[in-house]
Amino acid sequence: MRNVGQMSRFGPAMARGVLIWMAGVAFFSVLGFGGDKNTQSSASIKRGDLLFHQLCVSCHNKQPGDDYPFGPPNLYDVLRRKEITSSQASEVIRHGRAQMPPFGSRITDGQISDLIGYLEAH
Repeated sequence: MRNVGQMSRFGPAMARGVLIWMAGVAFFSVLGFGGDKNTQSSASIKRGDLLFHQLCVSCHNKQPGDDYPFGPPNLYDVLRRKEITSSQASEVIRHGRAQMPPFGSRITDGQISDLIGYLEAH
């Protein structure tokens, strides 16, 4: 009969190793290494949200479903509806188009990626 305090047939060293491995997985998951893509990019989406509301919403202020044909395009669901690709959106942000000014000299490539992540999520 097994002693109640006995860990398993593998012993306490194996149990410690498993616990250390589990702690490492949890630690790196929190930092964004591995795991769900949405969890990894949530910080980027939050940064993109902040940038969108600082730089874009003054013109792109339409609400979801607003299809009024005048003014700047409605950016809600624009990437999910496949109206424009992520790389096309990056180019428009960098270089501008029509009435939209270029932002390539004002924000970094990382910030553009954050904006694209935000637009992909909404």
